[in-house]
Amino acid sequence: MHRKITYMVMGAAVGIILIGSVFAIDKSGAVNATDERSSQTPTMAASASAADKPEITNLLYVTDKKNEPATPIAEMPEEEDIEMLAKLIWGEARGVESITEKAAVAWCVLNRVDAKGYPNSIEAVITQPHQFVGYDEDYPVTKEHRLIAEDVLCRWYAEKAGEKDVGRVLPKEYVYFTGDGNRNHFTSEWRSEDTWNWSLASPYES
Repeated sequence: MHRKITYMVMGAAVGIILIGSVFAIDKSGAVNATDERSSQTPTMAASASAADKPEITNLLYVTDKKNEPATPIAEMPEEEDIEMLAKLIWGEARGVESITEKAAVAWCVLNRVDAKGYPNSIEAVITQPHQFVGYDEDYPVTKEHRLIAEDVLCRWYAEKAGEKDVGRVLPKEYVYFTGDGNRNHFTSEWRSEDTWNWSLASPYES
């Protein structure tokens, strides 16, 4: 059961050291995926230099710092959901430099939860066979990926409660993505070449 809380609005940047020297994993997107879709293998991603690593900014709903005013959120994300999404981001996007694109991995999962034809829980979507092969329950929960996961979840809950312009970075119809080792490419249809163009304003970019 979700607990009612009030999250504090973040006005200051939260500096996070990103993880270097990593790999991203291609993944399939459809329910009842075939063996062909489950045979993909990891690709290595180039690590970014420390000077080029971005900071996570404008995390509106996390509670690391005390800022005003407070924004009421109807429900608090379950700890299990936060950790599962954090592990998924680590597995699928820890080699991706963009905070926006890391957040999109979490939004893709939530889009499936809301879409017809997919399981209706975060756990069931992430662990559905042959889908998010970059997830493993033994993966670490880093501070960076946890902050992103919690923030996206709170934006999602705010949106479901009727708030507008919550900082969604991926439209609802985008429920698939593939990776090339440095970037993840999101689509609304399986194996489509029409990838998301990042035209929504990102709350994580200055």
